[in-house]
Amino acid sequence: MSNLEREDFTRLLHFHYDTLEGWELHNVMPKPESLLKLCDLFHVPIGYFHEYYEIYYNNPGKIVRAWKDKNSYSYLDAMKCI
Repeated sequence: MSNLEREDFTRLLHFHYDTLEGWELHNVMPKPESLLKLCDLFHVPIGYFHEYYEIYYNNPGKIVRAWKDKNSYSYLDAMKCI
């Protein structure tokens, strides 16, 4: 499957050719839903692409609240860390 032509690859995943071109040539970040399709196809975890996507699909609000509470931050203090 690693020898797919672009057209075959986009057809297999039901992506438009311009979508793949945007990722490759214009540094457009893929939508999380698109990466899930890639993960399913190539059997890789979502975190393979970037930790952002792993957090996105693992309840980011809960993770942020846990971090805030662990550090004893108020929401205002937490915002100053950004």
